[in-house]
Amino acid sequence: MTLRRSGKVSGRQKDAPSIAKRSPILIVDDDEDNLLLLSYALEDMGYSTIQGSCGSDAIDLAAEHSPALIFLDVLLPDMNGMTVVRHLRRYSATRYTPIVAVTALARDVERKKIIASGFTAYIAKPYMLDELYRIAKRYMR
Repeated sequence: MTLRRSGKVSGRQKDAPSIAKRSPILIVDDDEDNLLLLSYALEDMGYSTIQGSCGSDAIDLAAEHSPALIFLDVLLPDMNGMTVVRHLRRYSATRYTPIVAVTALARDVERKKIIASGFTAYIAKPYMLDELYRIAKRYMR
């Protein structure tokens, strides 16, 4: 398994649902370790992934690849995840794409603000892999 950054698709697709074979999962995080962990975990589940490291990557890669699901860090170097979500919700190709906030902002007030900004779901760092699996399975049907 290889990880390719900046919009390259990677991952194994041996046992993944058929939608995963057609549409990858987009992962955007500016922390290399977090990006690798998410990528490896999702690829081990059988999904293909695309990785980016900033908000502009998220917008460009979503437009190019029409992912079935997006895991998006909230705190990115060029724009925050809430701004990215606003951009993605403007485009017909990503208007209804599930977008999961991946963040260390774990207080209830922050969670409510994140969900209200247009994210579909929320996963707090550090997260358990079984929680990641449940989210991926739920939205990759």
